Amino acid sequence: MSYACYCEVDEAYEVIDEKELHARKPWVCEECQGPIPVGALYLRSKGLIYGTWTTHRTCAGCLVPFRWVEEHCGCWLYGDLERHLHEDVFQEADLPPGVKFKVGRWLVEMSRRRGQRWVNQ
Repeated sequence: MSYACYCEVDEAYEVIDEKELHARKPWVCEECQGPIPVGALYLRSKGLIYGTWTTHRTCAGCLVPFRWVEEHCGCWLYGDLERHLHEDVFQEADLPPGVKFKVGRWLVEMSRRRGQRWVNQ
């Protein structure tokens, strides 16, 4: 079921490979800027775009809203999840109250993880 969210994709990957892995070294989530500690589950996306290979890492906490956006909005925007959730989904007036609460919760959690970035690293 779509909730009238929309995202505009300017660029498309020629090749994409996504794998859920356990971190062998610390990383930073490219969605919330929070830590991905050693041993934590994360999504690694490698893609070829305009002849250049890129790697994008998404923490397990951001993976749930990431997949929700992919399913309900029909696209995903690497590195732009928080803005998309806030501007294109949360601010939509026709969202059911439960969906608005869920999206608002994800935004708060992303903000909290970002605040943990420099703790214990």
